[in-house]
Amino acid sequence: MELTRMGSILNQVEILMNITLVCVFIIGILQSLPCLFKKDKRFHSLLGNIYVLFSFFFIAPSTMFIGLFQTLINLKVFFILLGILLAYSTRKSVLNLLKQNWLGHFRWMLLSYVCVIEIGLLRIFEDYPHQLKIVGVIMLLFLIINFIFQRLNIYQRYVNHYINHH
Repeated sequence: MELTRMGSILNQVEILMNITLVCVFIIGILQSLPCLFKKDKRFHSLLGNIYVLFSFFFIAPSTMFIGLFQTLINLKVFFILLGILLAYSTRKSVLNLLKQNWLGHFRWMLLSYVCVIEIGLLRIFEDYPHQLKIVGVIMLLFLIINFIFQRLNIYQRYVNHYINHH
């Protein structure tokens, strides 16, 4: 394939990815509002299906594809690993949902959403290599906060309060 044609495909993938990232970011916020998912579970389910469709079948593979064309090795690694982690965490969330393990679904979906935020940050800062250290620190902080919340059972309390008792 010609180099210019590949560049054109990459540009199209990047544009579509930016649009779906914004959609998934908004859906993720809406999904976390208890007033929405308690009032109408069908709405929560519809948004969740769109989130999974976009994140698992488009954003994760596109992130890895874009990563292949990065010139800086750290960007290449960030994009590819985040794509893999997004696909894995979204898949685990769906599997937990199918088992009706609400806490597992919630935990894995939050990790998936953290990956979406981190991919968005990478997309914003990828053209500013001197600021990638800041992005790396932010990404690490997101993962540490997620881990701390998991260890302190904050997610368990949230799920118990909003899902099991209402």
